[in-house]
Amino acid sequence: DGLLAICFGDGSVALVWGDDYSAMNQIKIAVHTADCFCVRFSPDGRILATGGADAQVTLWDCDSTSTLPVPLRCLNRSEWPIRTVSFSYDSQFLAVGTEDTFLAVERVVDGQLVAKIKGRGVPIDCVSWHPNKHIFAFAPEEVDDRTGRFTGIIKLIGLC
Repeated sequence: DGLLAICFGDGSVALVWGDDYSAMNQIKIAVHTADCFCVRFSPDGRILATGGADAQVTLWDCDSTSTLPVPLRCLNRSEWPIRTVSFSYDSQFLAVGTEDTFLAVERVVDGQLVAKIKGRGVPIDCVSWHPNKHIFAFAPEEVDDRTGRFTGIIKLIGLC
């Protein structure tokens, strides 16, 4: 069975699964105290990360014997809403993009901060990892001062 996660403006996430469209199962869980903006499964399918307007990232254990995901830990290094989350190819690291002035990379197993990349005080809307290396790209929402248009800059970062 595949599992689909959908985030909502009320701070909840719906998990949908099943073999047949006519027989889909769904549960909805409250995950944030404000809008839930992003949701992502780890590549190994064991962890679900959610991020929201409450500036929290919550990691959920989807590999437990419970029918519902079990909360593992909250990561709250930001004072601003979480815009995007992305797991490394091996599910060891989580990159978190926010409306804050930095992008954080945290170790999934214990939440330890591995890297903090300073931005220019603009939101980070997209983070994506290389399919088999500890390299990721992110796109800050930068605007050209001269033209007032979005720059379309993509930045690459490699972890040693």
